[in-house]
Amino acid sequence: MRLLATALALLALAAAGCGTGSSDAPRAPQVAGAAADPGTTAYDAALSEPRQDSVYPLVGHAGVDALHYTLDLTWNARAQQLTATETLLFRAATTADQVRLDLARQLTVGRVWLDGRSVPFEHPGKDLVVEAPVRTDSRHVLQLTYSGLPEPVVAPTDRADFSTSGWTIARDGTVWTMQEPYGAYSWYAVNDQPSDKAFYDVTIHAPKGEVGIANGRLRSRTSSSTGTVTSWQLPEPAASYLVTIAIGHYTRTTDTGPHGLPISYWTPTDRPELVKGLRYTPRAIAYLERKLGRYPFPTLGVLLVPSLSAMETQSTVTLGIGDYTLSHDVLVHELAHQWYGDTVTPDDWSDLWMSEGMATYLAEADWTAGHGPRTLAGIFRTWATTYARAAAGAVRPAGPLPARLVRRGQRLLHPGADVGHDPAAPGRPAVLVPGPAVADRPPLHQPEPRHPRRVVEPEVGAGPDPGLPRLAARPDRTPVEGRLIREHQRPLQTHRARIPVTLWGLRRLLSAGFPGRPGKPAPPQNNRAEAGSSMIPATSERNCEPFSPSM
Repeated sequence: MRLLATALALLALAAAGCGTGSSDAPRAPQVAGAAADPGTTAYDAALSEPRQDSVYPLVGHAGVDALHYTLDLTWNARAQQLTATETLLFRAATTADQVRLDLARQLTVGRVWLDGRSVPFEHPGKDLVVEAPVRTDSRHVLQLTYSGLPEPVVAPTDRADFSTSGWTIARDGTVWTMQEPYGAYSWYAVNDQPSDKAFYDVTIHAPKGEVGIANGRLRSRTSSSTGTVTSWQLPEPAASYLVTIAIGHYTRTTDTGPHGLPISYWTPTDRPELVKGLRYTPRAIAYLERKLGRYPFPTLGVLLVPSLSAMETQSTVTLGIGDYTLSHDVLVHELAHQWYGDTVTPDDWSDLWMSEGMATYLAEADWTAGHGPRTLAGIFRTWATTYARAAAGAVRPAGPLPARLVRRGQRLLHPGADVGHDPAAPGRPAVLVPGPAVADRPPLHQPEPRHPRRVVEPEVGAGPDPGLPRLAARPDRTPVEGRLIREHQRPLQTHRARIPVTLWGLRRLLSAGFPGRPGKPAPPQNNRAEAGSSMIPATSERNCEPFSPSM
């Protein structure tokens, strides 16, 4: 009877997505290099202060500070099955009896090891719960095997260009990912919140005739009768929403950008004509370098996927295949994010204006005004009018971000620029000042008091635009132009001396409020604007996975 009871208990654990550690379990997978050494300091640049997100509190776990992910992924296109081995080097941010990560329930975990020992775990829904005690600031190596039929995650948005995020399989079998604000957990175990950056080494086993693509440097590529194996390394810490992967029939075309920057264009093998439009990339980088300083990463890639959207995935931007998503202003927008969004990353989704406001101003305003018949003032007037009408319920705008968001980016780049005026204070320089219906509208949510956070410490650089904020150089590492610092419980206003803007402009910038999750401009032919959309967190009681509310 005891044997029968034990067997039934084990079956129940397996059915609930649980596992037990045992002395006769298989040995942990072997991982070469520092990624398997808890005592290494090689990845200290990824040390973070993870936090619970104020907008999406059910995604991400503040107790884990990921330092390095090693992912070995095998894709069976015919069965649409992913088989993977993962090694995570992490620091325990708090003392706890468990280690929690985000991992979709569609993926079945086989084994879990912590520091080489098999440990019990539970995987009842979105969370992988490893039953092992950890102490604050201790470092560990967590390893797991898993497999399954990955599915994208429902995105919390009403945007017209996407409704899901994460692992996506196109009709032609191509695999691709875009995962803002979350969705990385649809294909690997991760702390899926932007405050926790980490290094990545990714190996992709693709079917015969296909190739796997990820962020960063392509370290190796080998082909055999069974398929293609590519190895990628992301040499700078990245937030999980900025990681990309694609598997399909792709051709690589190389190019060279400013300062000898290596550029790779990854286009569908049957669409060679798409390369021509991508060759604007070096000119786009040159434009942005004049504004922001040198490009912050050692390589650059442009990856085309069958999507209606685009994403600033770190050092390898991901663009949908379409007239809008392949336009020059979208390319400039995503490349601008390599500075603001990727190098300098908000640690909470309520601060998204820091990246979207800057990129939108640079691409859809400053770049557009310099490369077409429209003037900067004319663009701002159009945006202000459209947004004010939207706030009054007259229209649903199809394009620019909310006025207050773009105004912040503009004031950081061109303080005091006379591109508009404040009706309440004639003569005072301002941009996109909305009417009372917009200015008096409260934020969609009130974030909790600020946790320890990361902020950028810009410095003014010489050049054609000496007043622009340039990110401080780091000569001790690869040419990354940004340095993130930690400030403990200090309001953002205390950093005004570090940003070259007028005191009035900074106060206006900080007091404008956050009008919700704006995102990127929607395609102009679409009448469902993301300017008026918002990503609002909601919860499914059945599996604790966020879902999209009806709007």
